[in-house]
Amino acid sequence: MKLNHVSFIMDGNRRWERASISEKKASGHEMGLLNMMEIIKYCSGKIDEISFFTFSSDNWNRSIKEIYKIMKLASKYSSLLIEECASMNIRCKFIGDLKNLPDFVYEEVIDIERKTKNNTGMKLYIAINYSGRKAILEACKSSFYKHIKSGKSSIDMTESCFSSEVSPFSNDPDICIRTGGGKRISDFLLWNFSYTEFFFEEKLWPDFGIKDFEKIISKCSSIRKNLGS
Repeated sequence: MKLNHVSFIMDGNRRWERASISEKKASGHEMGLLNMMEIIKYCSGKIDEISFFTFSSDNWNRSIKEIYKIMKLASKYSSLLIEECASMNIRCKFIGDLKNLPDFVYEEVIDIERKTKNNTGMKLYIAINYSGRKAILEACKSSFYKHIKSGKSSIDMTESCFSSEVSPFSNDPDICIRTGGGKRISDFLLWNFSYTEFFFEEKLWPDFGIKDFEKIISKCSSIRKNLGS
């Protein structure tokens, strides 16, 4: 199976932080973000598209302190992400309910998209304030509105037409890797995971390295993607 699109559910940052025995307690979310950057570098030039689930719409239920820390980290590393994307010709796109992000994060997100939009290499998708259910619901509303406005019936709506509303990807994920021991998709890319192969890793995300990723890639060489045939 050729890998065109690899998706990551990065679970385990908080547990990694609680288990850290360093004298100066490391931030699990920061280590997770830095690990994400390493995976991006590795994938550049090898894979067409990669996507990361960084912050779910349900994550607003966490403590204000933790949410603020995550948002500040997103802002702190925005310049580094722009630099890395420029050096590797990566185009970065954010998916999710972006307008309901804190203003300082929203501005950074728009700036990253603007400064990388003309890059022609790997496509990087970062899901922030994302819900798979909401993405499908919003796509339904948008598709229905466009059909009514153009004088067409909802009966005329095709799967490809709807898919263009709900999904920004050229390819649905071939594989999805979830770290942290959980075996669920947590409301991520519900429309796109129809034929995705899942790999559930016990390692916490900050500990999931390139060698772990390469082992999964090696396993994929023996998988035949038959799409139900």
